[in-house]
Amino acid sequence: MEIIKVNIRKPLYGNFCYINAKIVNSAIRKGALLEITVPNGTAQVNPQKWKDTGKVMSKVFKFVDNPMILYGNHVPVPLPLSNIQGKIEENTNLNQLTLF
Repeated sequence: MEIIKVNIRKPLYGNFCYINAKIVNSAIRKGALLEITVPNGTAQVNPQKWKDTGKVMSKVFKFVDNPMILYGNHVPVPLPLSNIQGKIEENTNLNQLTLF
């Protein structure tokens, strides 16, 4: 299966970002996945799902008569395993300190 890579340097907030409709529609036609990279990590997303569940925005950049259509959604970046293990250890330490 083909993968189309998209690099987002500054997401809007958290992992939410907008992707050009031309890239999303091209991935749907090719039957490819979108590999979206944000500063927090990387995730592979089905472009049809991105289009169906995302927000649609048309924004004018350079040409007033031709606005760019963008699809926005959250990038599902998984948490690193080391962060999860660290939080579990913190919780067990707190539970051991507060014995009544």
